[in-house]
Amino acid sequence: LERWRPLGERRYGDGTLLLGWMPSLGVGAYLHGLFGPAAHEDVVRVEGVLKQEFPDCLTEFYRYHNGSDFFRELPIYGFRRSYDRADFDAMSCNPFDILVPALVNRPMSPSGRGVKFSRYVDKSMCFAEPDGSIVRVSHASPHVVSNRWSSLDAWLVGEVKRLSKLYDDSGKCTVNIMDTLPPPDVLS
Repeated sequence: LERWRPLGERRYGDGTLLLGWMPSLGVGAYLHGLFGPAAHEDVVRVEGVLKQEFPDCLTEFYRYHNGSDFFRELPIYGFRRSYDRADFDAMSCNPFDILVPALVNRPMSPSGRGVKFSRYVDKSMCFAEPDGSIVRVSHASPHVVSNRWSSLDAWLVGEVKRLSKLYDDSGKCTVNIMDTLPPPDVLS
């Protein structure tokens, strides 16, 4: 992500880092956002609402970041603290709320026990499974696994590296946005 630091960055007191300022998309638009750490109480509260324990990999991620957004298209949902659109700084430090997709559609992972924590531009969904693996399923066929990663780290590092090749130094995507999707795995 350092490649886009020269475009500009903004840091907030809660630990949020916005990187790669994109003024052509709006005064507060950045290519990447890493939100400050989540409180353990937020994790426990949302687990209670969902009646589902988070996999350890997701709980560990939230110790460092209350969600993220890479390339303005690959989020990791977090715990929204404010919906006040008049407070620009509060909005900038808030991820997409993990409860919204979980409660609106009640999507189920193929195992029936995964937590939906991300999505791609085609509305395909990413779930963190209890064993720590990550699966991507299509919106139309949520029980068919398109991709599987061994861990959250493998997914995050692999996807950021893959997507980095599709963006120029100004932060512009150099391919059709639908061509940014990971190719399906050949699963046996």
